[in-house]
Amino acid sequence: RKDMTGSVSYASRPRVKKTIVTTPVVRQTNIEYTIDEPFSIKSDGEKTTTDMVEYELDALYEYYCAPKLDADAFLTAKILDWDEYNFLEGEASLFFEGKYIGKSILDTRNTADTLTLSLGRDGNVVVNREKKKDYTSRQFVGSNQKITFKYEISIRNKKDQPITIVVADQIPLSNDKEIVVDNIEDSKAKHEEDSGLLTWKKQITAGKTETIQLSYAIKYPKGNNIILE
Repeated sequence: RKDMTGSVSYASRPRVKKTIVTTPVVRQTNIEYTIDEPFSIKSDGEKTTTDMVEYELDALYEYYCAPKLDADAFLTAKILDWDEYNFLEGEASLFFEGKYIGKSILDTRNTADTLTLSLGRDGNVVVNREKKKDYTSRQFVGSNQKITFKYEISIRNKKDQPITIVVADQIPLSNDKEIVVDNIEDSKAKHEEDSGLLTWKKQITAGKTETIQLSYAIKYPKGNNIILE
């Protein structure tokens, strides 16, 4: 009635993210998901995504950098025991600390126990590879000449938490017996002699800088034109 007055009070409830309940059926060559309860999709013509299955997996976070090729440090997530789940190969959307950071390829053809995903570049980890000209020298020994190179790699952690980073570099390889490459100093790197690959795994505390020393010498006959770098 028009003369009836009154008031209604209500409390708004926070919106809760709900995972759609499904029943997976594993077949010989595919997987089917049966939706156990109905849910609504807006008829607005827009693309809609819905969480159907959710797993909580253990992961190890570490950075990777090859400053000879790219000075940026890339954050990677190493997922353990991933082969227990029926993941499909393809493009995956990545979210880190609640934020969307981009897409990556989920390579389920990998047979290793650990699945590695790149989470992108991090400007708070600064890596610099500098050639130390004061220590680079050229010498003549008999009919040969010897050139020594020295590099310093610095890694600064500008974050407010410690990080683990793997740094990669390389010592040149020779397929000519007249050209000899000597590893002088590599700061206790892991050295793969068949490829010349050097890797260091460093734990760096917040706000600190670590340095790596790398030097090697190349001896080859006089008069030969060789690209050394």
